[in-house]
Amino acid sequence: MNTATPFAELTQRLRTWDRRRRGRDSLIWGPRGLLIGLLAAVLLAAAARLRPLLDGRELLWATLALALLGVAAGLVGVLTRRRDLLAQAHFADRQFRLQERTSTAVEIQLNALVVPPTLAQQQLQDTLRASAQLDTRALLPLRLHRQDWLMITLALILLALSFYLPNPQHDLLRAQRAVAESIQAQEEALQALINEIQQNPALSPEQQEELTQPVESALQALQEGNLGQEEAVAVLSQAEADLRDLAASHDVSALRQRLQEAGAPLADNPAAQS
Repeated sequence: MNTATPFAELTQRLRTWDRRRRGRDSLIWGPRGLLIGLLAAVLLAAAARLRPLLDGRELLWATLALALLGVAAGLVGVLTRRRDLLAQAHFADRQFRLQERTSTAVEIQLNALVVPPTLAQQQLQDTLRASAQLDTRALLPLRLHRQDWLMITLALILLALSFYLPNPQHDLLRAQRAVAESIQAQEEALQALINEIQQNPALSPEQQEELTQPVESALQALQEGNLGQEEAVAVLSQAEADLRDLAASHDVSALRQRLQEAGAPLADNPAAQS
């Protein structure tokens, strides 16, 4: 039985149909993945208008990332999945109503189904004739689904409105971030002050420990707590008061001045006070 050439022709047709199937599925799941990403961005935009989460620029980047992630997620399963020849044949039989012709031909070729050589040749030729008469463009069309794109358009309109309309959380978000930046600057200043005390050769280890204790307490409070402007200023004020109590035994005027300088940007921060 020499069916290599006819079967190779059938194999080529099956692979062509499988590629067309992936194209059809890509036009379905790519837009649907995009829609899911955009809907997630809509929810994120709504949350950003209820709580101070993201500014406009960050929301734009998040929207682009979610959209690309959605498209990638929708396409990855379609484009990476590989079906063996028998699975392709079963798909062709279902899609084109070939009445199990192609799957039977593949099973015979793979010796999963044993038949006389003459019958195998006749069955393969019948499969080729039936498949040659197919209008694959009509039976396996490549088209976009209007309903999906209507939903995508609606999601884009909602996102456009979220960017166009003023965000009521904008000022609060700006104030919170200004406070966070000031607190970070204070943490760096306090750490530098601790290093300065520890590296001062004029101080004994006991004096260094005594002087760094209030500064370290203030630094720990700033690092561990989710502090606002008033709380952070209070922490620095307490550290300054503790150093004032040590004034009787140590010259800490310079350290107190450094603490005042560290807290000044936060106390005078107009964005945080607005």
